Amino acid sequence: MSDVKRTYPKADELTTAMHSEFTISKETEISHKVHAAYSTVKDGVFSLTRALLAYGVTKEQYDKYSPKWEKLMSE
Repeated sequence: MSDVKRTYPKADELTTAMHSEFTISKETEISHKVHAAYSTVKDGVFSLTRALLAYGVTKEQYDKYSPKWEKLMSE
């Protein structure tokens, strides 16, 4: 067994401020979901209808963000 002493933060050390470092805006979250939907449709895993349902995005949201991901993924 290793002689390395491991120290872990106490439960109360994980403050709201620390957690806020890992939050993203609602629009960024939607964009990321559209990326996942776009990727699965592109790869033939899901139909567009099924991907929208699986990732919880609307057709309007998909239409707004998918061109961005299409451009990024084609580079």
